[in-house]
Amino acid sequence: MSLHRTLDFVFRQPADAAPIHDLRGWWRRHRDVAQRFSDPGSLAIVAGFLADRVGYAFASGYQCALHAVWPEIEPTRVVSLCVTEQTGNGPRQMHTRLELVGDQVTVKGEKTFATLANFADDLLVVGKMGEFSGRPKLGVVRLEPGDPGVSMEVMDELLFAPEVSHVHLTLDTQVSAQRLSADDGWNGLVKPFGALEDALVRAAVCGHLIGVARARGWQDDLVDTLSAVALALATFDGQTDLRSHAVWRTLEATLKAADRIIAEADELLSAEAEADESDEVAHRWLRDRMLLDVGKGRRTARLARARKS
Repeated sequence: MSLHRTLDFVFRQPADAAPIHDLRGWWRRHRDVAQRFSDPGSLAIVAGFLADRVGYAFASGYQCALHAVWPEIEPTRVVSLCVTEQTGNGPRQMHTRLELVGDQVTVKGEKTFATLANFADDLLVVGKMGEFSGRPKLGVVRLEPGDPGVSMEVMDELLFAPEVSHVHLTLDTQVSAQRLSADDGWNGLVKPFGALEDALVRAAVCGHLIGVARARGWQDDLVDTLSAVALALATFDGQTDLRSHAVWRTLEATLKAADRIIAEADELLSAEAEADESDEVAHRWLRDRMLLDVGKGRRTARLARARKS
């Protein structure tokens, strides 16, 4: 990560992010930034800084995490990770099946809450491939929205970050076995992605808030702390050894530091929203801040396991 280039950008560039009108506008901006900042952490911070709202900052952090875990996918392609089902998102709760027959893999099942799937170029679908030592063995297959037997229904907008779409997928398709990952689906993709999503989404949100703070003339200490926390989060990437329990503990401590400084910004934006009903940025923040609560239960359980180990 180029520390000075990232800091120079968020401290020197104009702080008022230009409006983004839809997902196509978000992706154009994200892709343009990726030409200058290729590593996931720097890209998350700068793309978040250039996002005009939390939803698009989240979308950039989400993409950065997925591309960090699966670097073989071209950075110009939007990716959706399809894990969650009606019964949950753990290995034993998964019913989607991947069956390898010769040089083909059959995919059958349903996925709910697939983020950005209707806008994606690639769908990373996690499914069962039998059992190993009494535990479900999970695989990952890369599908495309246009593959025969892939149908999707866009879900209703959420009350927060409605710009970020979610999809219910129905899958009954057969594709080349070359699209099947050799890595274990759970330990090779889902678990590391969960950690990097936590880190890089928070890094992108901190980048976004640096722009908000500068535009509103908030205290320099707040801006400096946001940048310090963002850079600490950006150090977690695809090369991080997430088998280390010490790494998990350090990640959670860094996420808590991010939550504390984000809470300070939240107090300021809440006060400004109350003082001015026409303050679109502040009121949009109040609408979307619930997005940052997603996954906190998973984080608590993860930290308890790491400390016990």
